[in-house]
Amino acid sequence: MHQTFKMDSVGPTMSGGLIQFPNPAETFSFLGPGQFNHTTYLNKYFSHITDLGQAANIIHETLHAFFISKFNAAIGDSAKMRELAEVYGGVYSEAFDTTWLASVARSSTYQHDLIITNYLAAFSQALYEFGVARGMGGWLTRALCKDLAYWGTWDSDMFAALPSTDKKRIQERFALELDPSGALGLGMPQPPYFNPWGTPCP
Repeated sequence: MHQTFKMDSVGPTMSGGLIQFPNPAETFSFLGPGQFNHTTYLNKYFSHITDLGQAANIIHETLHAFFISKFNAAIGDSAKMRELAEVYGGVYSEAFDTTWLASVARSSTYQHDLIITNYLAAFSQALYEFGVARGMGGWLTRALCKDLAYWGTWDSDMFAALPSTDKKRIQERFALELDPSGALGLGMPQPPYFNPWGTPCP
């Protein structure tokens, strides 16, 4: 798998009189045998995202690229397709065939469920180790890193099933790391979640 990171700048749009904020990053990939090149665009609109937030952003997008690479590597190999079906079967009860697995590979919503179900612990641990390496070990908690591991999964069934208090806390934490000063108008939550844990990027 080869993943290229580039910078892009996409601002908010209006829909039905409401501001729609853009994604902090997007990954573009192709489905097909031998397709292992992926391009991830990090959105410069969120120019002061914290280092901890950017780490979550990059891990999240790398998992999207990983899921598509796994599917592309399995095309034409029934044993690999069965292996994918067994892994994804922990989340879905659909018919395990190539067409269904292709729909998983194409859908960010399905992939967000997979991130939560299969990779939340590893995602959280990677963020914690990153934070400790960046000198946050004195105050960074594993609970906070677990919250940030839900980064960008709001459209998933797994996130929707969380208690409303958990969803509110996780989305507030996301907003703080994405827009630490509140200048972009994402909405600043009240204490005890008032201060971002990461350091704003210069």
